[in-house]
Amino acid sequence: MHALAERVAAGDAPPDPDALMTYVDEVWDRLDFRTPWSKQREHDRVRAALERFVDWHEANPREPGRPRGTVLDRGRGGRRAGPG
Repeated sequence: MHALAERVAAGDAPPDPDALMTYVDEVWDRLDFRTPWSKQREHDRVRAALERFVDWHEANPREPGRPRGTVLDRGRGGRRAGPG
């Protein structure tokens, strides 16, 4: 999920749940589930999560490559300012 979200945000994958599910389906049968019904339930949950992500992504456009925050040097540790 997170890898697909990163690819969409970077512009390397389309913000389309159907297209993103093709990536999921390529690896899905390699995952181990205790029961067949839990495998289907989790598949449905992944699809729903991708749909929510795409909706959010399209409602919150960003410029590719734009930093999401700035790290300020405050002595021993940095502090993040701005979104991100």
